[in-house]
Amino acid sequence: KLSSEASTLKRSRVNSAVVSIDDVGALGEGGGNTLIERLEILQQELHRSAEPTELVGRSAERQIIFDFWRECLTSKRSGSLYLSGVPGTGKTALVNETRRALLSGERAVPEASLSAVVSVNCMKLSSPTHLFTEILDQLKASGVVTHPTAHVSHKENLSVLEALLREQSHMVVIVADEIDQLHQKNELILYQLFELATKPDNHCILIAIANRLDFTSTLLDRLHNRGCEPQTVHFPSYSRDQLMDIVQERLDRALCLPTGEMLDVFDSKAVRLCAARVSNVVGDARRALDVCAEAVARLQERIRNAEAIGKAALPSKVTVADINAVTKGGSLQSTSVLQSLPLHQQLLVCAILLLQSGSSSSSSSTNRRSTALSSAHKSKSVGANDPTASQAFELTAVRGQYSNLCRRNRLKALPNATMQTSLDALAGNGVISMSRNRSKVVVSLLATKESIQEAYEDNRLLKTVLESLN
Repeated sequence: KLSSEASTLKRSRVNSAVVSIDDVGALGEGGGNTLIERLEILQQELHRSAEPTELVGRSAERQIIFDFWRECLTSKRSGSLYLSGVPGTGKTALVNETRRALLSGERAVPEASLSAVVSVNCMKLSSPTHLFTEILDQLKASGVVTHPTAHVSHKENLSVLEALLREQSHMVVIVADEIDQLHQKNELILYQLFELATKPDNHCILIAIANRLDFTSTLLDRLHNRGCEPQTVHFPSYSRDQLMDIVQERLDRALCLPTGEMLDVFDSKAVRLCAARVSNVVGDARRALDVCAEAVARLQERIRNAEAIGKAALPSKVTVADINAVTKGGSLQSTSVLQSLPLHQQLLVCAILLLQSGSSSSSSSTNRRSTALSSAHKSKSVGANDPTASQAFELTAVRGQYSNLCRRNRLKALPNATMQTSLDALAGNGVISMSRNRSKVVVSLLATKESIQEAYEDNRLLKTVLESLN
């Protein structure tokens, strides 16, 4: 196996001596030799952008990606791999880790088998037609392309790229992230991308990554019809235990002292509570890291306050109370997050809340279908005391309620594809969750009714929309 996984992490923690936060002298010489500095190092490790030493909880997915990539390189065979899963489940991070493993270390492939690796985030493209221009530009920067890459049309760039891939004696790897954006804006370019890695004469390996749950089945069916269906890997949301190990791996890196001892600044019960809260809501590792970083910030503030008034005994560690304060007793959403959403995302939140409350203008058959879905989605998640909090609704019901709200308030509703992007953004922020119920995608609201009403109390439009809840 490429990964030692959670069991090794747990054993290493058991075998490490623990040093109390009160023993400031134990922090050692050099960087991070004061308590506040050490906590700042911890904040950096908990940041979303910090690369983990090894991604925890993804051994099966890691092996599939590694085997696919290595086999294509060593046999010089074109192929495509499609990774799907909601945001924060480790797709991009695992691809980056696999890339490092293949380019260096004991199991690295021979340099002669690889021409270049190109990484494109399709979300950042100003237009889908710039995709192949971006790929050519990166190949030029790596020395694979020596002639100018600027051409008049998208078709011309595609022709140049295909000719280049045929001429190569070694493989070119294209990593395309957020490919669901291509599907929403220019479907043809998405199919052309997969076709690059299907033609046997093209020395091309494609690794495509997508977040949308309702995207996979539609895409795969159409790619199958075109004869370019990829190998697939689905990334499920992280479980509580996996999130605990992800957080603990960051803590271990930041809090390991020069002596090999561990600085004890994070109550294990607080780690467990954070993981439980996040796994019940979204299973997004980034959200768990965000919660822990905010909890550490609270500890830093308490220490500064204690030092300012000359207290001898400093606050000892991050506690369950800190996690409760950050998550507001179970909610991972603050009013500031809800208030900062774009208007149409706020309207979608209101639409789902109205559906849950029974204040929907949707047809009775839709409501019955949505209510039936709710019984299959019982959860201990945010707002569990709210009798409507566990209900899940099909996208058609959400779309209908949202469109009604727009119509009543003389607003132009978003097109279906753009509305889906807005729902994806809400899921990424932990405001809603999206999951599959049999063959359909269903949506559940994670933010509580009280937090939504509080957030929109001063917004005249949204307050009017929610008046029927009172």
